[in-house]
Amino acid sequence: MTCTIPWGVPAGFSDPDGVEPLRPDFVEGGRFITTIYDPFPHKHMELLELTVPLLEEHGWDLVVMGGMRGGGIDVVVDHPRVHYPGFVDYETMPRYIKASSLFLFPSEYEGFGFPPYEAMSLGVPVLYNSRCAVLESVIGDRAFSFARDEELVEVLGRLMDSDEERDRHVGEGLEIAASFDWDLAARRYMYAFQMAHAYRDRRLDFAAGDPKPPLAAITGNGTQS
Repeated sequence: MTCTIPWGVPAGFSDPDGVEPLRPDFVEGGRFITTIYDPFPHKHMELLELTVPLLEEHGWDLVVMGGMRGGGIDVVVDHPRVHYPGFVDYETMPRYIKASSLFLFPSEYEGFGFPPYEAMSLGVPVLYNSRCAVLESVIGDRAFSFARDEELVEVLGRLMDSDEERDRHVGEGLEIAASFDWDLAARRYMYAFQMAHAYRDRRLDFAAGDPKPPLAAITGNGTQS
């Protein structure tokens, strides 16, 4: 018997109503996209280059947050509409993301993939790389995604064109993010340990006698495997 237990979103994202949007000073006007910088190849930061023509066309900006505290980051795209604030503290980051019109996540591999869920918890539309298996299995079509590099341009352009289209999955994103709760994760772990202990001791009556196990929502479709 195996199960997947999602963790909770970090404290700064767990109370979206208490997060006040903050527009970065370096973004002078118009809408902007947020993303998280990571130097590893599987994060596919080079895909940010594809956003430049759309940023110019629509007058949007891209804010690339991340890096070590006190350290710089590589400039992936050198363009006046692409900004690199470097390390952003955990109080400010949720405020920047909530003020943005879209969160872009080009990574092709994640162990869990916190950033998209964090953005969802703030009611921000998310565009992610569906080649990332863990995100595809949990999020699926309940957020915007792209499977090919050229599809990123197509989908991003459509989202930048329409407020209504961007907001289409916000409600579903909030539902997904709500399942990433640390108290719920703790209860699920306890239940999983109890189940493992029961199976080890052949106490199948315990496993069969629990009509409402707290693992009902451990995957995107509420199933267990």
